[in-house]
Amino acid sequence: GANLSVVVEETGNAIEDFLEPLEGLDVTQRGHRLVDAQDDGHLLVAQLLEDQRGNLEQPRSASPPSVPFRSAVLLVFVTGFTTFGLEVAWFRSLRASFLSTTESFAIMLASVLIPLALAAQLTPWLRPRVGAGILVSLGSLAILLCTPLVERMDRIAAYVSNLEMSSYSGVLAGWFLVSLAILGPAMFLVGTALPRLLDDFSDAARAGVLYGLNTFGAVCGSLVTAWVLLPWLG
Repeated sequence: GANLSVVVEETGNAIEDFLEPLEGLDVTQRGHRLVDAQDDGHLLVAQLLEDQRGNLEQPRSASPPSVPFRSAVLLVFVTGFTTFGLEVAWFRSLRASFLSTTESFAIMLASVLIPLALAAQLTPWLRPRVGAGILVSLGSLAILLCTPLVERMDRIAAYVSNLEMSSYSGVLAGWFLVSLAILGPAMFLVGTALPRLLDDFSDAARAGVLYGLNTFGAVCGSLVTAWVLLPWLG
């Protein structure tokens, strides 16, 4: 496209041709003067349009994918499997601690979904600053660290219940905040994987594959944990 100096020059030529006095010129000369101004104006518009077209056609610079697509396929399946497998295991622990199915499920679900939503929101900010492998590794470490706390959730729940809350709603709020603090970091770190990989492979075909495998992994994780792992491990 035209550079800025050419655009400025043609703008000046068009204005000069248009504003130059026409007195003392015959009809033919005046017509030539107006035609020259019109030509300079057309040239200016053409150059501006060419520059705009060049800007639109210029591809956006994109950072390379965090991992190869084959690795991304495996990663989204594993994170989906892990997330829903942990949901089933955590629900069982919270149910035994809170002695209420409805409240336990609501608290567990909120403690998982809120960090996942926050992870999706913050992934664009984290992308240039922290590698995907580091986040997933930290997520695995957070799962290991929170497991002993989940196993002792009954004692934690009893402690919260003995804080002389003014109402049962206060007790539920205390249980929720404790559960969010224990389960949230692991879910946040693991939850950064899918949004980041969808950003790496944003075309419809590959994004659909990643979405589908993450969902399939979630289904497998919940069923295998409930029907195989928990009965086997106790």
